[in-house]
Amino acid sequence: MTFDVKDFFESLDHKRLKQHWKQVLDKCELPPDHYAVFKAVTRYSWVEREPLYKLFGITKKKQKQWRGPICSPEEFRTKVRSKNQTGLIKVKTDGKGVPQGSPISALLSNIYMLSVDVRMAPLVKEQGGLYFRYSDDILLVCPCDKRVELETQLRKEMDSVGLALHDGPGKSTVAMFISEEGGTLNCDRQLQYLGFTFDGKCVRVRSQTIVRYMRRMKKAVYREKHVAERRVATGSDPKVRRKLLYSRYTHLGTHNFLSYAKKAQQVFIINKIREQIKRHWADLHASLEIE
Repeated sequence: MTFDVKDFFESLDHKRLKQHWKQVLDKCELPPDHYAVFKAVTRYSWVEREPLYKLFGITKKKQKQWRGPICSPEEFRTKVRSKNQTGLIKVKTDGKGVPQGSPISALLSNIYMLSVDVRMAPLVKEQGGLYFRYSDDILLVCPCDKRVELETQLRKEMDSVGLALHDGPGKSTVAMFISEEGGTLNCDRQLQYLGFTFDGKCVRVRSQTIVRYMRRMKKAVYREKHVAERRVATGSDPKVRRKLLYSRYTHLGTHNFLSYAKKAQQVFIINKIREQIKRHWADLHASLEIE
């Protein structure tokens, strides 16, 4: 079974977070430096993107191709932050939530969920199963006759820390696996977790992830070709920056989706990942050749 926590980072209760933080440190109160961090991540402010686009006159058409910052630091200080005259800056005041993009948010979420993990992991193990959690994604493996009991307990544990599990399609799934002769597994539906699928026989990267990667690659090629055409008009080098494309979208890059997929291929003993990505080189060059 896989579960997704509903509005995870936005729902972390500040009082509970502080209490759990103190328990991890085994302190009655947070040390001054820790408390300063706590205040910074719980009393944060933000600006919604759409009103900011409107303020700086960025149209819907321009937004689709916008890649750089919306404004400069000076423009932000003078037009947005200065006395907050535009009313764009929102301040967190409801006692819940930490910013999902901050470097420490993942650590804080683990501190917050530690009590749930400590209670669930041994309980599931006692029933002959396994419990895994990565941020707000939970995987629970157990015998079929223990499924309802363990799911009910998980929901109770989540409720004890003020959180809830998603019940919508794609957010919570149950995959039933049956052992066949020869040690192979058969399932009624693919198990999806952390960007991978497992059908009982082999592991694959989610097809949606491959499609998204291909779409981004083609957009990048189109953008580079367009930039090259603009350079022709100014008498500059008209060549497409192929090295840049290779580093971001092929096996020649060291920190991109392909390098991640290759590492995953090495981890899983039986997988179809290589078959999924083997055409990336040909597809990239096909996109480069299209006029």
